[in-house]
Amino acid sequence: FLDNVGTKNEFPTDKFAEWYEANRPVGVGIMGLADALLKLGLKYGKEESLEFLEEIGRILLSSSYEESERLGVERGVPTACILAGNETGSYRRNITTVSIAPTGSIAFIAEASHGIEPIFSPTFKRVDERGQEYLFQHPLRNEDYFVSAIGAKTPTWKEQIDIVVAIQNNCDSGVSKTINLSNDATVEDVKDAFTY
Repeated sequence: FLDNVGTKNEFPTDKFAEWYEANRPVGVGIMGLADALLKLGLKYGKEESLEFLEEIGRILLSSSYEESERLGVERGVPTACILAGNETGSYRRNITTVSIAPTGSIAFIAEASHGIEPIFSPTFKRVDERGQEYLFQHPLRNEDYFVSAIGAKTPTWKEQIDIVVAIQNNCDSGVSKTINLSNDATVEDVKDAFTY
């Protein structure tokens, strides 16, 4: 699907179009990680959740590479992918296949947690463009293993960075993940997070 979208794209200049055709990057990602962890009874950022995410990442990366190789045989392998394949022995149609996006609006429409972020809040209000208010309460908000970016049960900055590390090793593009700190975070806390 993403390879087809790339073919249909209209690029702003010929230079962009040429670069795309030589590389054909796509970005298969994750949506709903926090919800999946909750349904499995795993606490976001703890060791079991990291192991789960690493396994999902391995499957996602290897499956997307296999499909990209299949597409390469069927549709052709672009220039940059041939050069990469000469080094790796893997001739894919797409120079990259996995990218972790925030999936904000799409996740909201799908009623799923965003990307690899924790649940935003146990309860929150959203106002649409007409001014209509919607109150959302997460159905598992009272469970011991529930955590959210806002509220009494928030993951530590270290747990949030560990989540990034758990997926980054199986991602050949970018990872979008906010590292939330409390309002009373100090400059030292920020330094520790960057150093970690």
